Amino acid sequence: PDWVEYRQAMLDQGKSLITITIDDWGPISKGGFPARLA
Repeated sequence: PDWVEYRQAMLDQGKSLITITIDDWGPISKGGFPARLA
């Protein structure tokens, strides 16, 4: 997609675009999902 155009369209509509960058994994990535969530 054309991210510049997409971002501008979001701004024109008064919406927000949040960029998330993952720096590190937590315990779930090391042991799978807890049984109560599986």
